[in-house]
Formats: sequence, structure tokens, C-alpha cells
Amino acid sequence: MTDQPLLSELCSICNNNASKYRCPGCSARTCSLPCYKRHQKWAQCSGKRDPTKYVKRSQLATSAGIDHDYNFIVGIERGVDRAEREAIERGIGISDESRQGPTSGSNYEKHLQDAGVIIDRAPKGMSREKSNNTRFDKRKKRIIWTIEWIHQDQTRELDEVREMLPLSEAYKELLARKQPKSKKRKIISAPLTGASQIPDPIGELKNGDEAASHSIMPSENPMIEPTLEASSNEVTYDNSKDIPSVSSGFHFYLVKPHTSSSRRVLIPLSNETTLSTGLRGRVVLEFPTIQVLLQPPESLPSKFQLESEYLDQELKERNELEELLATVQPPGTPIAEYEGGPARSEGKDENLDDKKILEVLRRDLSSCV
Repeated sequence: MTDQPLLSELCSICNNNASKYRCPGCSARTCSLPCYKRHQKWAQCSGKRDPTKYVKRSQLATSAGIDHDYNFIVGIERGVDRAEREAIERGIGISDESRQGPTSGSNYEKHLQDAGVIIDRAPKGMSREKSNNTRFDKRKKRIIWTIEWIHQDQTRELDEVREMLPLSEAYKELLARKQPKSKKRKIISAPLTGASQIPDPIGELKNGDEAASHSIMPSENPMIEPTLEASSNEVTYDNSKDIPSVSSGFHFYLVKPHTSSSRRVLIPLSNETTLSTGLRGRVVLEFPTIQVLLQPPESLPSKFQLESEYLDQELKERNELEELLATVQPPGTPIAEYEGGPARSEGKDENLDDKKILEVLRRDLSSCV
């Protein structure tokens, strides 16, 4: 009789075996996983510990009490991180009603000053001002920028990018979010000799002087996705769209605002450049605009222009204007002499002015009569 366990020590579900587990939610004792599942179903128990449940002070100073509090705090932090990550991935920003512009002396403005970024604010109510969801993450002390991507085909798309994320990774994440979840296939490609042989962001192949030939090799295990290696010519493409490696194919440029040129002025940025370094000392119109091209800075299309060329052109035009003004009105020439030949005497000018004034007064009086 002494070998038999007490009834309180038995499983509360089957009442046959000794209990081994205690439910975190209601402290019910069970002996196995099936009994625990049956308990959750019968008692409608979630199995999760209630963080608001009263705990004695003597139990708080134990390792179990500390673990409970720690797990509760970590769970809150994970939930905040998950919500922030989903908001960025799904493009969910702050609503227009709740979004308020940064005030002077705020953390946002101080961080911008430290980063050396000059923001040219758009007029309130304009579409660019409404689309700006750039904000300061107080917990991680960083800025989440609203970015306007201009693809190779000149289509525009808004995105939110963390300031410490490289541009190549940010653009890669943008393209990955646009792709449907489908199986991958392995494509063996010839060595890419030029940037024009790499397809653009929307999946259209750009043929250069030397066409790249592609052949499909069936994978033995379609569930395993092949990886891209730097020393190999194997490129992983999606079934729906052919997208190359971002680090090897695309070139990123910051669009310079407020230019007098008819062409778009671009500032080259490396693939590993982050927004915190690429925007230092730069002026952006409300938020940055990044142009993505397949062409390197040495071979830009005719509708684009590098900032260095634009500045040289501006300096040349300014010098030409100064030379033209110098020839039209030589320095030191009196204005009266230049406009009407020899300068008239002050007395004649005064008499002429008096006569004109009298004539004007007579006309006014005659019109009134």
C-alpha cells in the first residue's frame, strides 16, 4: 500500500500514471503529451502562463520567478521587432492623420544634423510631402528612410530602408518581396562580360554586343535551392522573373535635386554604401531618390549626367556669362554716358524733368475738367 502514489500525484486526466508535467497556464498535472492535449481541449486552456497572475513575494526571489519575468519582457521585445519588420516588409507606414512633422530640437532633427543630411521640405499638402514616412527609431537610435527607387525601365516605387542597410541589400529585399513564392530552378549562364547582358529589375533581358547563352539544367532535388558562389557561373533565377545578383549587375545613383540641366543629374554610389554614409553632406528633396541602372558611370545613357560633369558645365556657363557682361558694360563706365552718349549737365536734367512734370500735371487737370 505504501508503494502506491497518492491520488493528488496522479495524472488529472487518466488517473492511472504518476504526473510528470505541470501546465504553465493552470498548473494541472499530466503524465504525457496526449493527456496534456486532452486537458487543453477539455478545459479550454491555452497552456500559457498569465503574466498578470498574482505571485507571492517569496516566489519572486526564486530562479523560476526571475525566468518568468525575463521571458515576459523578451516576449514583448520580440513582438515589437516582429511588428516593425512586418510593417517595413509590407510597406505599412504611418497614417497621414497621425504623422506629424519633426519639430526643432527633436531626436530626428538632431540625428539628421549629426548625419550631415540637408532636407529640402516640400510644401505641405504636396504628394511628396504626404508620401514621406521617414521616422526616427528611438529604441535602436536610427532613421528609417522613405526611399524612391527608379528602376531601369524608369518606373518609380516607394520603399522604407534602414539607414545602416547597404543599398544592394535593400534593393535585393525589394525585388524579393515582389517575387511570388515558387520553386527555384538552376540556370547555367555563360560568363557575363558586360553590364548590358544583365536583365533589368522587371525581368527583361538586355542584350549587349555579345549575347549570353542560357541552358537549363534540371536539379536532382527541386526542394533544395542552389546557392550563388562568386567563383562559379551558376546563377539562381526564379521561374517567374529572371533577376540577377544585385551586387554584380546594378549600379546605384543618388538623384541630385534642383538642377538647371535638362538631363537627370546623378551622384554615383557604391553597392555597399549605406544611406548614413551616402547622404552625408547631400541635399534631398523630402526624401532620397535612388536611380538604379545597369550601366556604370563611364557609360551612362544620354538622358543622364554625372554630378561632376554638371558642375563643370555650370562653372563654364557662369564664366561665359561674366565675360559677356564685361563686354556689354565695361567696368568704370558711368551709367548715363553708357545709356545716352555724353553725360548731360545736372541743370538740363533738372529743367527737363520739371517740364515733364508740368506737362503731366496739365494733362491730369484737363482730364478732370
